[in-house]
Amino acid sequence: MELQIIPLHTRAPVQPGTEAAKGKLGGISFTVTTLGAFKDGVETKTAKDQVFGRTDPMEYYEGTNRKVSFEFQIGGSTATDAAVESNARSVALFMQLQYPAYSYIKGKRGPVLAAPPLFNVRFLKDTNKIFDEIGYISGLGYTAGSDSTARALRNTGDPDGLVGVKSYNLSFDFSVIHRDIAGFDIDERSTKGDTRLKAPRANPFYPFNQIAK
Repeated sequence: MELQIIPLHTRAPVQPGTEAAKGKLGGISFTVTTLGAFKDGVETKTAKDQVFGRTDPMEYYEGTNRKVSFEFQIGGSTATDAAVESNARSVALFMQLQYPAYSYIKGKRGPVLAAPPLFNVRFLKDTNKIFDEIGYISGLGYTAGSDSTARALRNTGDPDGLVGVKSYNLSFDFSVIHRDIAGFDIDERSTKGDTRLKAPRANPFYPFNQIAK
């Protein structure tokens, strides 16, 4: 399994020996050795207004949010020294990319916020896309696996303050930004393959390409 993290707010530094360096991916590619959890869920947001004399509050629809949580391990007991260094760089870069991009404008004393940390996250199994969405990452963290051979990385280009170990356990939440209007057409019920699905029609097939019958 492969998890691809593609930053949309900045150009990620190319990591030597990675797929990005080969021109296949402009970001980070993690080879997932163990998938701890893949949680996918939606939440309907509403606002309530309590009206005097009414038993139940007036409730208004605000939106439907989708959040996906990832927990996974990279590396393992058989990881080579080269893999240890590559994984350490990938973890360090993943952390760095959680910060925004800035620009410098003439006449301004400091940097100006140009773009928040926005990502395209892709999850693949045997080249088949299980997940491919755009959104924001939150709660990113990692735990260094138990490893008696843990060592400080000293080579040129190695991340400062990160210990190289054979495995890392990573987790993060991903808040999806919908690319089109997800929902149903109440006036004309659409069917799969219907040409009416051109914008601004609602797309009833998101996110799993299914339709209620």
